[in-house]
Amino acid sequence: MIKEHYGAFIDEELTVAPYKSGILHGKSFAVKDVIHVAGHKNSAGNPDWFKTHEAAEETAPAIQKLLSSGATLKGMTVTDEMMYSLHGENIHYGTPANPVSKKLIPGGSSSGSAVAVASGLRDFAIGTDTGGSVRIPAAYCGLFGFRPSHGLISLEGVIPLAETFDTVGWFTRKAALLEDIGEVLLPDPPKAAPPFKRAVVAADAFQLLTDSQKNALMSAIISCSSKVSTREEQPVTSDDLSNWVDVFRVIQGYEIWQNHGEWVSQHEPAFGPGIRERFRMASTITEEDVAEARRRQLMIQDAVSDLMQEDTLLILPTIAGEAPEIGLAPEEVDQIRQRTMQLTCIAGLNGLPQVTLPVKQGGGLAPLAISIIAPRGRDRDLLTFVTSLCD
Repeated sequence: MIKEHYGAFIDEELTVAPYKSGILHGKSFAVKDVIHVAGHKNSAGNPDWFKTHEAAEETAPAIQKLLSSGATLKGMTVTDEMMYSLHGENIHYGTPANPVSKKLIPGGSSSGSAVAVASGLRDFAIGTDTGGSVRIPAAYCGLFGFRPSHGLISLEGVIPLAETFDTVGWFTRKAALLEDIGEVLLPDPPKAAPPFKRAVVAADAFQLLTDSQKNALMSAIISCSSKVSTREEQPVTSDDLSNWVDVFRVIQGYEIWQNHGEWVSQHEPAFGPGIRERFRMASTITEEDVAEARRRQLMIQDAVSDLMQEDTLLILPTIAGEAPEIGLAPEEVDQIRQRTMQLTCIAGLNGLPQVTLPVKQGGGLAPLAISIIAPRGRDRDLLTFVTSLCD
């Protein structure tokens, strides 16, 4: 039962004491309701999933690492249904209240995890990020958020969405804690890696913003590039980023149906608006469709590899504008989703690590966010770089 006024938790009473002391001693954290904790049954944001699945026998390895580093697990957080949304609204368990303004959506699908941290109820929280499910709620709620390089953190004990893009990520209010969590969950950085020397400002990504939003992010762009020797502005692609979203959508949808189509067909679960339609779309994607999408993904990866050398950082907006208000019409929700995914699919299609940093706006406006993407595998170096910016 959801007790506290922010609605962040599906189970606020769940508590697991730390296994031993460590770098995260004294820190409390919450976990998204798609990650296994021994003896706890996940709902994945849907009551029918909860009814048709058993409690976990083991705790996910990523969570065990946090418990072994001194952190205390306190609570399981609300998620969008089946992780298949970026909005943060759940018709079954309620929409966690964005602490920035309760009129605004919190972003999803790791909505409860973001709200638990932004409200000050927890020091940090764990979510999952496939198409933006950590980065977007972090941006909407004014937090730091991190999506790691694909494959660096174990997904064992995590309900899958689309394995090509699935990652475990986290939220904090401070950059230093973001880095401390990375020290626990991430492997050591490459010893021979050069320092970051070059920042590329993604010109086409910034075209998704209004002029006033671009101006609001200008000081953040300067700050993010202040510790490198060169800054240049150029597009990520000569193609249109909306075409990259199409590639992402096909691969994601195909894998989602492979993972959950049988369960959906067998149990005919009650889905909220948007979720039902996305599963229906996913069911129509053919093997030929996904083969072509994977071919195009390889071309995208080659192009991004040419753009981003080992010493290069990519700077872009995290979201295509401020957090929208709750209760928008479905067609407006879909438009926002499509625009935002033009930004989030860049790291996803290329398996790259991305940090989102909050950017405050004056005049009572909701926060914006700036992101830094690093070459694959340089996650720890990226987190250290971000901490140095925020000292």
